[in-house]
Amino acid sequence: QQQQQQQQPEQAEQAEQQQQKKKSRKKKQKPETPQAAPPAPPPPATPPPPLVIEWLEVEGGVQGARAFRHAATGEVTASPPATGWVELIADGGARYYWHPQRQVTQWDKPLQ
Repeated sequence: QQQQQQQQPEQAEQAEQQQQKKKSRKKKQKPETPQAAPPAPPPPATPPPPLVIEWLEVEGGVQGARAFRHAATGEVTASPPATGWVELIADGGARYYWHPQRQVTQWDKPLQ
C-alpha cells in the first residue's frame, strides 16, 4: 500500500507535466495564417481622351494646294476643316493652332 501511495503522487505529477508539455507545444505551434486575398483586378481601361487637335496641316500641301489630314482617320482635304482644331506649321517650322469655326489662332496647344 505504501508503494501505491508513493506512486500515486508521482503518477499525478507525471500526468501534470505531460499536460504542461502539450500546452507548451500548442503555444509554440504557429497559428494558421489566413490565406491572402486574391489580387485586385486591374482598373477598367479608360477610353482615350478625345482628340483636341483633330487636323494636321500636310507639309507641302497636296498638288500645290494647302491640305489638312484628319488625325484619327487619315482623311485629307484641301478645304478648311469643318470641325475642330488644326495644327499648322509656320514659316520656320514652329507649330501653331487654328480653330476655323471660332476664327481663333494661338501658339499654345489647346486643351479642348
